[in-house]
Amino acid sequence: MADFPAYRIALFTSFPLDVTVGSGVVRMINGYYKALTRLNQNVDLIHPDFKAESYLNLAVQRISFNKKIVRKNWRGYDLIIGSDFDGFALNSVGTPKIVLNAGILADIVRFEKGRTAEILKHLARRECRNVRQAETVVVPSQYAAGKVGELYGVDFERIKIIPLGIDLLEWENRLKRVEVEENRNPTILCVARQYPRKGVSDLIKAFARVCGIIPEVRLNIVGGGPDFLKNRKLAKESGIERFVRFEDDLADEERLAYFYKSADIFCLPSYHETFGIVFLEAMTAGLPIVTCGTTAIPEVVSKEEGFLCAPGDCGDLSNKLLTLLQNPRLRKKMGERGKKKVRNFGWDRSGFELMRLIQTLLASGIENKNN
Repeated sequence: MADFPAYRIALFTSFPLDVTVGSGVVRMINGYYKALTRLNQNVDLIHPDFKAESYLNLAVQRISFNKKIVRKNWRGYDLIIGSDFDGFALNSVGTPKIVLNAGILADIVRFEKGRTAEILKHLARRECRNVRQAETVVVPSQYAAGKVGELYGVDFERIKIIPLGIDLLEWENRLKRVEVEENRNPTILCVARQYPRKGVSDLIKAFARVCGIIPEVRLNIVGGGPDFLKNRKLAKESGIERFVRFEDDLADEERLAYFYKSADIFCLPSYHETFGIVFLEAMTAGLPIVTCGTTAIPEVVSKEEGFLCAPGDCGDLSNKLLTLLQNPRLRKKMGERGKKKVRNFGWDRSGFELMRLIQTLLASGIENKNN
Protein backbone atom coordinates (compact mmCIF):
# COMPACT_ATOMS: atom_id res chain seq x y z
CA MET A 1 0.00 0.00 0.00
CA ALA A 2 1.31 3.46 -0.94
CA ASP A 3 2.71 5.87 1.64
CA PHE A 4 0.86 9.20 1.62
CA PRO A 5 2.03 12.52 3.03
CA ALA A 6 0.47 13.23 6.42
CA TYR A 7 -2.17 15.91 6.07
CA ARG A 8 -4.33 17.60 8.67
CA ILE A 9 -7.94 16.94 7.66
CA ALA A 10 -11.24 18.19 9.11
CA LEU A 11 -13.93 15.55 8.61
CA PHE A 12 -17.14 17.44 9.26
CA THR A 13 -20.75 16.33 9.79
CA SER A 14 -23.69 18.12 11.40
CA PHE A 15 -25.22 14.75 12.35
CA PRO A 16 -24.62 13.60 15.92
CA LEU A 17 -22.46 10.47 15.73
CA ASP A 18 -25.43 8.29 16.54
CA VAL A 19 -26.51 5.65 14.03
CA THR A 20 -30.05 5.90 15.35
CA VAL A 21 -30.27 9.45 13.96
CA GLY A 22 -28.54 9.29 10.59
CA SER A 23 -27.45 5.71 10.14
CA GLY A 24 -26.18 5.81 6.55
CA VAL A 25 -24.33 9.13 6.88
CA VAL A 26 -22.91 8.25 10.29
CA ARG A 27 -21.66 4.87 9.06
CA MET A 28 -20.02 6.59 6.11
CA ILE A 29 -18.35 9.26 8.26
CA ASN A 30 -17.13 6.72 10.82
CA GLY A 31 -15.91 4.40 8.07
CA TYR A 32 -13.86 7.07 6.35
CA TYR A 33 -12.56 8.40 9.66
CA LYS A 34 -11.17 4.99 10.65
CA ALA A 35 -9.77 4.33 7.18
CA LEU A 36 -7.99 7.69 6.92
CA THR A 37 -6.62 7.33 10.44
CA ARG A 38 -5.20 3.91 9.54
CA LEU A 39 -3.44 5.65 6.64
CA ASN A 40 -1.65 7.83 9.21
CA GLN A 41 -3.64 10.98 8.50
CA ASN A 42 -4.31 13.59 11.18
CA VAL A 43 -8.10 13.66 11.11
CA ASP A 44 -10.28 15.80 13.35
CA LEU A 45 -13.83 14.44 13.42
CA ILE A 46 -16.05 17.50 13.93
CA HIS A 47 -19.65 16.83 14.94
CA PRO A 48 -22.40 18.03 17.30
CA ASP A 49 -23.86 16.21 20.31
CA PHE A 50 -27.45 17.44 20.29
CA LYS A 51 -30.53 15.23 20.59
CA ALA A 52 -33.07 15.65 17.80
CA GLU A 53 -36.71 15.72 18.85
CA SER A 54 -38.21 15.54 15.35
CA TYR A 55 -37.28 15.60 11.66
CA LEU A 56 -37.78 19.39 11.61
CA ASN A 57 -35.77 19.85 14.79
CA LEU A 58 -32.93 17.77 13.33
CA ALA A 59 -32.85 19.95 10.19
CA VAL A 60 -32.89 23.20 12.20
CA GLN A 61 -30.10 22.06 14.50
CA ARG A 62 -27.97 20.82 11.60
CA ILE A 63 -28.23 24.17 9.79
CA SER A 64 -27.50 26.03 13.02
CA PHE A 65 -24.41 23.90 13.61
CA ASN A 66 -23.19 24.65 10.07
CA LYS A 67 -23.54 28.39 10.66
CA LYS A 68 -21.86 28.34 14.07
CA ILE A 69 -18.92 26.25 12.87
CA VAL A 70 -17.85 29.05 10.50
CA ARG A 71 -16.27 30.78 13.50
CA LYS A 72 -13.87 27.89 13.99
CA ASN A 73 -10.23 28.47 13.00
CA TRP A 74 -9.80 26.44 9.80
CA ARG A 75 -6.34 27.76 8.87
CA GLY A 76 -4.50 24.81 10.33
CA TYR A 77 -6.23 22.30 8.04
CA ASP A 78 -5.03 21.20 4.64
CA LEU A 79 -8.50 20.00 3.68
CA ILE A 80 -12.13 20.04 4.81
CA ILE A 81 -14.36 17.05 4.05
CA GLY A 82 -18.09 17.59 4.53
CA SER A 83 -21.14 15.43 3.82
CA ASP A 84 -24.30 16.33 1.86
CA PHE A 85 -24.98 20.03 2.74
CA ASP A 86 -22.42 20.15 5.55
CA GLY A 87 -19.92 22.88 4.80
CA PHE A 88 -22.21 25.10 2.71
CA ALA A 89 -21.27 28.12 4.86
CA LEU A 90 -17.51 27.53 4.63
CA ASN A 91 -16.88 28.92 1.15
CA SER A 92 -14.82 31.85 2.45
CA VAL A 93 -12.46 30.09 4.89
CA GLY A 94 -9.77 29.57 2.25
CA THR A 95 -9.29 25.82 2.78
CA PRO A 96 -9.97 23.31 -0.04
CA LYS A 97 -13.16 21.29 0.39
CA ILE A 98 -14.34 17.85 -0.69
CA VAL A 99 -18.01 16.90 -0.28
CA LEU A 100 -19.12 13.32 0.31
CA ASN A 101 -22.61 13.06 -1.14
CA ALA A 102 -24.42 9.81 -0.48
CA GLY A 103 -27.94 11.15 -0.17
CA ILE A 104 -28.82 13.64 -2.95
CA LEU A 105 -31.66 15.42 -1.18
CA ALA A 106 -33.06 16.90 -4.38
CA ASP A 107 -33.60 13.34 -5.60
CA ILE A 108 -35.20 11.79 -2.53
CA VAL A 109 -37.66 14.67 -2.04
CA ARG A 110 -39.94 13.05 -4.65
CA PHE A 111 -40.72 10.28 -2.17
CA GLU A 112 -41.93 12.64 0.56
CA LYS A 113 -44.97 14.84 1.11
CA GLY A 114 -46.05 17.83 3.18
CA ARG A 115 -43.70 19.37 5.72
CA THR A 116 -41.00 16.71 5.24
CA ALA A 117 -40.86 17.47 1.51
CA GLU A 118 -40.60 21.20 2.21
CA ILE A 119 -37.75 20.62 4.68
CA LEU A 120 -35.89 18.48 2.14
CA LYS A 121 -36.28 21.14 -0.58
CA HIS A 122 -34.87 23.71 1.83
CA LEU A 123 -31.88 21.50 2.65
CA ALA A 124 -31.37 20.53 -1.00
CA ARG A 125 -30.74 24.17 -1.90
CA ARG A 126 -27.90 24.23 0.62
CA GLU A 127 -26.63 20.90 -0.64
CA CYS A 128 -26.57 22.30 -4.18
CA ARG A 129 -24.56 25.30 -2.95
CA ASN A 130 -22.19 23.00 -1.09
CA VAL A 131 -21.35 20.65 -3.97
CA ARG A 132 -20.94 23.54 -6.40
CA GLN A 133 -18.38 25.14 -4.07
CA ALA A 134 -16.39 21.95 -3.59
CA GLU A 135 -13.20 21.14 -5.46
CA THR A 136 -14.46 17.56 -5.79
CA VAL A 137 -17.72 15.74 -5.01
CA VAL A 138 -17.32 12.10 -3.97
CA VAL A 139 -20.32 9.84 -4.59
CA PRO A 140 -20.73 6.08 -4.01
CA SER A 141 -22.26 5.00 -7.34
CA GLN A 142 -22.73 5.74 -11.03
CA TYR A 143 -26.37 6.51 -10.28
CA ALA A 144 -25.39 9.12 -7.69
CA ALA A 145 -22.85 10.68 -10.05
CA GLY A 146 -25.49 11.12 -12.72
CA LYS A 147 -27.97 12.70 -10.31
CA VAL A 148 -25.43 15.13 -8.80
CA GLY A 149 -24.63 16.29 -12.32
CA GLU A 150 -28.26 16.47 -13.42
CA LEU A 151 -29.87 18.02 -10.33
CA TYR A 152 -27.04 20.23 -9.06
CA GLY A 153 -25.27 21.15 -12.28
CA VAL A 154 -21.86 19.80 -11.24
CA ASP A 155 -19.48 18.98 -14.09
CA PHE A 156 -18.77 15.26 -14.28
CA GLU A 157 -15.01 16.02 -14.22
CA ARG A 158 -15.44 17.20 -10.60
CA ILE A 159 -17.30 14.06 -9.51
CA LYS A 160 -15.41 11.02 -8.22
CA ILE A 161 -17.06 7.64 -7.67
CA ILE A 162 -15.82 5.71 -4.63
CA PRO A 163 -18.07 2.87 -3.39
CA LEU A 164 -18.82 2.81 0.33
CA GLY A 165 -17.49 0.02 2.50
CA ILE A 166 -17.82 -2.14 5.55
CA ASP A 167 -15.40 -3.09 8.33
CA LEU A 168 -15.18 -6.70 7.20
CA LEU A 169 -13.06 -8.06 10.05
CA GLU A 170 -15.14 -6.32 12.72
CA TRP A 171 -18.39 -7.64 11.23
CA GLU A 172 -17.06 -11.16 10.81
CA ASN A 173 -15.90 -11.16 14.44
CA ARG A 174 -19.27 -9.86 15.66
CA LEU A 175 -21.09 -12.58 13.74
CA LYS A 176 -18.81 -15.22 15.25
CA ARG A 177 -19.39 -13.93 18.78
CA VAL A 178 -23.19 -13.83 18.77
CA GLU A 179 -25.16 -16.97 19.48
CA VAL A 180 -28.57 -17.75 17.98
CA GLU A 181 -31.20 -20.40 18.55
CA GLU A 182 -30.57 -23.64 16.65
CA ASN A 183 -34.20 -24.63 16.07
CA ARG A 184 -35.62 -21.26 15.13
CA ASN A 185 -38.31 -20.36 12.62
CA PRO A 186 -37.29 -19.41 9.07
CA THR A 187 -36.75 -15.66 9.25
CA ILE A 188 -36.70 -12.69 6.88
CA LEU A 189 -34.77 -9.61 8.01
CA CYS A 190 -35.15 -5.97 7.02
CA VAL A 191 -32.80 -3.27 8.36
CA ALA A 192 -33.72 0.31 7.50
CA ARG A 193 -34.72 3.71 8.79
CA GLN A 194 -38.41 3.58 7.96
CA TYR A 195 -38.92 6.36 5.44
CA PRO A 196 -41.56 5.92 2.69
CA ARG A 197 -38.86 5.36 0.04
CA LYS A 198 -37.53 2.29 1.88
CA GLY A 199 -40.55 0.21 0.84
CA VAL A 200 -41.08 -1.40 4.24
CA SER A 201 -44.86 -1.23 3.79
CA ASP A 202 -44.45 -3.21 0.53
CA LEU A 203 -42.52 -5.85 2.43
CA ILE A 204 -45.28 -6.13 5.06
CA LYS A 205 -47.92 -6.55 2.32
CA ALA A 206 -45.82 -9.19 0.56
CA PHE A 207 -45.10 -10.97 3.83
CA ALA A 208 -48.83 -11.25 4.58
CA ARG A 209 -49.12 -13.54 1.54
CA VAL A 210 -45.90 -15.38 2.39
CA CYS A 211 -46.94 -16.32 5.92
CA GLY A 212 -50.34 -17.41 4.61
CA ILE A 213 -48.47 -20.09 2.65
CA ILE A 214 -45.63 -20.78 5.12
CA PRO A 215 -47.16 -20.00 8.55
CA GLU A 216 -43.98 -20.74 10.50
CA VAL A 217 -42.02 -17.92 8.79
CA ARG A 218 -41.14 -14.77 10.74
CA LEU A 219 -40.20 -11.20 9.79
CA ASN A 220 -37.82 -8.98 11.79
CA ILE A 221 -37.81 -5.27 10.95
CA VAL A 222 -34.95 -3.34 12.56
CA GLY A 223 -34.94 0.45 12.50
CA GLY A 224 -37.09 3.36 13.60
CA GLY A 225 -38.00 6.39 11.55
CA PRO A 226 -41.11 8.36 10.55
CA ASP A 227 -43.07 5.32 9.32
CA PHE A 228 -42.30 3.05 12.30
CA LEU A 229 -45.74 3.32 13.94
CA LYS A 230 -47.54 3.40 10.60
CA ASN A 231 -45.93 0.13 9.56
CA ARG A 232 -46.72 -1.52 12.89
CA LYS A 233 -50.33 -0.53 12.38
CA LEU A 234 -50.25 -2.00 8.85
CA ALA A 235 -48.96 -5.32 10.19
CA LYS A 236 -51.75 -5.38 12.77
CA GLU A 237 -54.42 -4.53 10.21
CA SER A 238 -53.07 -7.23 7.90
CA GLY A 239 -53.55 -9.83 10.63
CA ILE A 240 -49.84 -10.73 10.79
CA GLU A 241 -48.80 -8.80 13.89
CA ARG A 242 -47.79 -11.95 15.78
CA PHE A 243 -45.45 -13.00 12.94
CA VAL A 244 -43.64 -9.64 12.71
CA ARG A 245 -41.12 -8.28 15.19
CA PHE A 246 -40.38 -4.54 15.13
CA GLU A 247 -37.10 -3.47 16.71
CA ASP A 248 -36.44 0.26 17.03
CA ASP A 249 -33.13 1.89 16.07
CA LEU A 250 -30.09 -0.04 17.27
CA ALA A 251 -26.82 1.58 18.28
CA ASP A 252 -25.50 -1.76 19.58
CA GLU A 253 -23.64 -3.42 16.69
CA GLU A 254 -23.52 -6.75 18.54
CA ARG A 255 -27.30 -6.73 18.78
CA LEU A 256 -27.57 -5.86 15.09
CA ALA A 257 -25.22 -8.75 14.24
CA TYR A 258 -27.57 -11.05 16.18
CA PHE A 259 -30.44 -10.15 13.88
CA TYR A 260 -28.34 -10.78 10.78
CA LYS A 261 -27.14 -14.13 12.08
CA SER A 262 -30.70 -15.12 13.06
CA ALA A 263 -32.01 -14.54 9.53
CA ASP A 264 -32.27 -16.68 6.41
CA ILE A 265 -33.07 -13.91 3.91
CA PHE A 266 -32.43 -10.17 3.82
CA CYS A 267 -35.14 -8.03 2.19
CA LEU A 268 -35.17 -4.28 1.63
CA PRO A 269 -37.53 -3.39 -1.26
CA SER A 270 -36.28 0.20 -1.42
CA TYR A 271 -37.38 2.65 -4.09
CA HIS A 272 -34.19 4.68 -3.78
CA GLU A 273 -30.61 4.01 -2.76
CA THR A 274 -27.42 5.77 -3.76
CA PHE A 275 -25.58 2.69 -2.47
CA GLY A 276 -26.87 0.64 0.49
CA ILE A 277 -24.40 -0.34 3.23
CA VAL A 278 -27.00 -2.73 4.71
CA PHE A 279 -26.61 -4.91 1.61
CA LEU A 280 -22.92 -5.30 2.44
CA GLU A 281 -23.83 -6.24 6.02
CA ALA A 282 -26.25 -8.86 4.71
CA MET A 283 -23.65 -10.27 2.33
CA THR A 284 -21.10 -10.51 5.15
CA ALA A 285 -23.66 -12.60 7.06
CA GLY A 286 -24.09 -14.85 4.02
CA LEU A 287 -27.71 -13.88 3.41
CA PRO A 288 -29.38 -13.95 0.00
CA ILE A 289 -31.00 -10.62 -0.80
CA VAL A 290 -34.40 -9.63 -2.15
CA THR A 291 -34.57 -5.98 -3.18
CA CYS A 292 -35.57 -3.71 -6.07
CA GLY A 293 -33.68 -3.28 -9.32
CA THR A 294 -33.74 0.51 -9.22
CA THR A 295 -31.44 3.52 -8.67
CA ALA A 296 -27.97 2.35 -7.47
CA ILE A 297 -29.08 -1.00 -6.05
CA PRO A 298 -28.02 -3.11 -9.09
CA GLU A 299 -24.51 -1.63 -8.73
CA VAL A 300 -24.29 -3.33 -5.31
CA VAL A 301 -26.58 -6.36 -5.60
CA SER A 302 -26.63 -8.46 -8.77
CA LYS A 303 -28.72 -11.49 -9.71
CA GLU A 304 -25.84 -13.61 -8.43
CA GLU A 305 -26.48 -12.54 -4.83
CA GLY A 306 -30.25 -12.20 -4.83
CA PHE A 307 -33.45 -11.23 -6.61
CA LEU A 308 -34.18 -7.77 -8.01
CA CYS A 309 -37.90 -6.93 -8.16
CA ALA A 310 -39.77 -4.03 -9.72
CA PRO A 311 -40.39 -1.26 -7.15
CA GLY A 312 -43.87 -1.53 -5.68
CA ASP A 313 -44.60 -4.99 -7.10
CA CYS A 314 -45.68 -6.76 -3.92
CA GLY A 315 -46.74 -9.88 -5.83
CA ASP A 316 -43.29 -10.35 -7.35
CA LEU A 317 -41.73 -9.57 -3.98
CA SER A 318 -43.73 -12.30 -2.24
CA ASN A 319 -42.95 -14.78 -5.04
CA LYS A 320 -39.21 -14.18 -4.71
CA LEU A 321 -39.35 -14.56 -0.92
CA LEU A 322 -41.29 -17.82 -1.29
CA THR A 323 -38.78 -19.10 -3.85
CA LEU A 324 -35.92 -18.59 -1.42
CA LEU A 325 -37.79 -19.91 1.61
CA GLN A 326 -38.61 -23.10 -0.28
CA ASN A 327 -35.12 -23.56 -1.74
CA PRO A 328 -32.35 -23.86 0.90
CA ARG A 329 -29.73 -24.73 -1.72
CA LEU A 330 -30.44 -21.53 -3.67
CA ARG A 331 -30.27 -19.50 -0.45
CA LYS A 332 -26.89 -20.98 0.36
CA LYS A 333 -25.59 -20.46 -3.20
CA MET A 334 -26.60 -16.79 -3.31
CA GLY A 335 -25.33 -16.23 0.22
CA GLU A 336 -21.91 -17.69 -0.60
CA ARG A 337 -21.66 -15.49 -3.69
CA GLY A 338 -22.47 -12.48 -1.54
CA LYS A 339 -19.77 -13.37 1.01
CA LYS A 340 -17.27 -13.54 -1.83
CA LYS A 341 -18.40 -10.28 -3.44
CA VAL A 342 -18.33 -8.24 -0.23
CA ARG A 343 -14.56 -8.78 0.01
CA ASN A 344 -14.30 -6.00 -2.59
CA PHE A 345 -16.04 -3.46 -0.35
CA GLY A 346 -13.80 -2.93 2.69
CA TRP A 347 -13.46 0.55 4.17
CA ASP A 348 -9.70 0.35 3.76
CA ARG A 349 -10.14 0.17 -0.01
CA SER A 350 -12.56 3.13 0.01
CA GLY A 351 -10.24 5.12 2.26
CA PHE A 352 -7.26 4.38 0.01
CA GLU A 353 -9.15 5.69 -3.04
CA LEU A 354 -10.20 8.81 -1.14
CA MET A 355 -6.61 9.33 0.00
CA ARG A 356 -5.33 9.11 -3.57
CA LEU A 357 -7.86 11.78 -4.53
CA ILE A 358 -6.80 13.99 -1.61
CA GLN A 359 -3.13 13.69 -2.51
CA THR A 360 -3.79 14.59 -6.14
CA LEU A 361 -6.01 17.53 -5.19
CA LEU A 362 -3.61 19.01 -2.64
CA ALA A 363 -0.53 18.40 -4.79
CA SER A 364 -2.15 20.23 -7.71
CA GLY A 365 -3.08 23.11 -5.39
CA ILE A 366 0.50 23.47 -4.20
CA GLU A 367 1.75 23.33 -7.78
CA ASN A 368 -0.70 26.02 -8.87
CA LYS A 369 0.39 28.29 -5.99
CA ASN A 370 4.06 27.86 -6.96
CA ASN A 371 3.24 28.79 -10.56
